[in-house]
Formats: sequence, structure tokens, C-alpha cells
Amino acid sequence: MKNTKKIIAGVALVAMLAGISACSKEEVPPPAEAEGTTTVTTEAEQKEEPGQITAETGSQDAAAQQEESGAVEITLYKSNDDATALVQETVQVDQLTPENVLAVLIERGGLQADIRILSLEQAEDNGKKVLNIDFSQEFGNYVGSMGTAGEYMIMGSVCNTFLNAYGCERVKITVEGGVLATGHKEYTGYNGYYE
Repeated sequence: MKNTKKIIAGVALVAMLAGISACSKEEVPPPAEAEGTTTVTTEAEQKEEPGQITAETGSQDAAAQQEESGAVEITLYKSNDDATALVQETVQVDQLTPENVLAVLIERGGLQADIRILSLEQAEDNGKKVLNIDFSQEFGNYVGSMGTAGEYMIMGSVCNTFLNAYGCERVKITVEGGVLATGHKEYTGYNGYYE
């Protein structure tokens, strides 16, 4: 009899706490932003914000951040003004998708607007997390039209941005399912981070 009263009292207490908790939650509607929009974060803000995506944490932080707010911060890599180095810029996308990452690269990284991603697959190769990205022919044509330095900057921008966003170590880029071949190089295997 005593145990039954204790159980009933415990259940009542849990129900009461759940009711109080449910009443105190207030739904806040998400900000009205257009799909695919990006937000630039300054370096000072970047240092202060928790959950910043780095090459080491990549998709884990992105997934946790996306669950909380729906939006994800990624690091965009792009050529500096004189095409001598890759620079980083933190941007925000509605959610981590290949199309959203590509849209940021097109908008801020200088890729042509007609480039499309046909597929993106996360996998494991020799114990390392890898990406396999298949682009439309327009990507191959664009990279092939560059000089050696321009090709390096474009490939570095694409590889580093996707590797960082998805938390992978290496990426294989193909065009229409085949080897990406430019006038300067054939990209037959996996690429790591570009310096």
C-alpha cells in the first residue's frame, strides 16, 4: 500500500513538472530568409561564436547547429584578389546541402552560375572520411579554361570548402561520372586540403 502511494505521488509529480515545462515553452518562428541566402560573419564575430566549424569537427558541429536553428555556418575558401593564396570567409546557409554549398561558391567564390552537382556521396577510404562529388560538364569546362594558377585556386576553393563543410579528409571530383581532365592535369584520385 505504501509503495502504491509512493508510485502514484511520483507519477503525479512527473506529470506536474511536464505540464509546467510544456506551458513555459514558447515557440519562436524562424527568421524569414530566402532559401540559399548567405550571411557573412566578420572575423571578430567568428572568434566569439561557439560551434564554429573547423576541419577537425566539420559535419558534427554542422549537424548539431542545424538541429538547433536550421541554419549552418560553413567556411568558404576562395582566391584572394591577386590569385596567390586561398582566403577564408565564414558564411551561413539554410541547411548543409551540396546545392547550398555550391550556391555560396558560385556567389562568392567566382564559379560560373551554370555549374551543377550531379551527386555527392560521403564514404570511407582506408579508414578516412572521404567525399565523392560528381559535377556537370560545365565545371570541367570552367576549370579547363583557367591558367595553372587559376585552376589551382578553383580546385582549392571547391575542395577545401566541401571538405570543411562535411568534415572529411579527402575528396574525389569527377565530371559527368568521368575523370576531370584539364589542359594541365588529370584528377584521377582523392585530393586533400589545398594550402
